[in-house]
Amino acid sequence: MAGRLTTRFLRYPARLTAAVALVLAPTAAAAHAAEVTGSAHTEAKTVRIETADVFHECLTPHPSGLISLETCGRGSQSFTLHDVEDGTFEIKTSGGKCLTADEAPDTGVGLGPCGERDGQNFRFDPSFLAPGMQYTIKTTSDRCLTADRTQDLSYVKQASCSPHGARQKFNLPEQDI
Repeated sequence: MAGRLTTRFLRYPARLTAAVALVLAPTAAAAHAAEVTGSAHTEAKTVRIETADVFHECLTPHPSGLISLETCGRGSQSFTLHDVEDGTFEIKTSGGKCLTADEAPDTGVGLGPCGERDGQNFRFDPSFLAPGMQYTIKTTSDRCLTADRTQDLSYVKQASCSPHGARQKFNLPEQDI
């Protein structure tokens, strides 16, 4: 019986191709889903978020409620990424607050109680988390977190995304993933 089936598939290569495609399709779909989210079910990850520009500063909760940019290694700079849904994340401080992007354009990114606003869901582009990658961090309204430096304070705001915006690129240092 097995010999007849093999002979039949060899005579008709299209049937063999279709049979292999049917067997491999669920595997390919699962692999794609894992690539998009980093894994089929991404667990919470604790990371530092560092600017990818020449300053290499870390996002730091500031007493003013903004997210400031400080020299890495100072204060509490750990954030936990909680997978909310469809590859969006809440970015939570060790103090239990969440990064919150205001709806007004070009405003700072602050801290607020978690789970209360749409402005607390962020997407990483590229969408999978891996060591050594540079990311753009986008709000659900397709605006990008942006490093902004003034004479008095370096902080993170949201602004229109720019494909070449060095101030909109961030690293998740390898030891933290």
